[in-house]
Amino acid sequence: MRRQASNQRLRKRQIVALAELERLLIKDPKPERHVTWRFDTSVAVRLADVGLHTLGQLWSQRLMRSDIEGTAAC
Repeated sequence: MRRQASNQRLRKRQIVALAELERLLIKDPKPERHVTWRFDTSVAVRLADVGLHTLGQLWSQRLMRSDIEGTAAC
């Protein structure tokens, strides 16, 4: 009986945790969000070290790079 109640409490906590993760994943990645919102801390620190602090800065860098690579391929 105790084990069953314990398992039931654990399942409830897991469902709550899963709902919270789903809520976080559904959010739109806005350009002003810091890179730690999307990436692991170690990756975010490396991005910040090269001046990429927000998702917008990261996207801009990525777009500039693809433009340069596209121009070089022509």
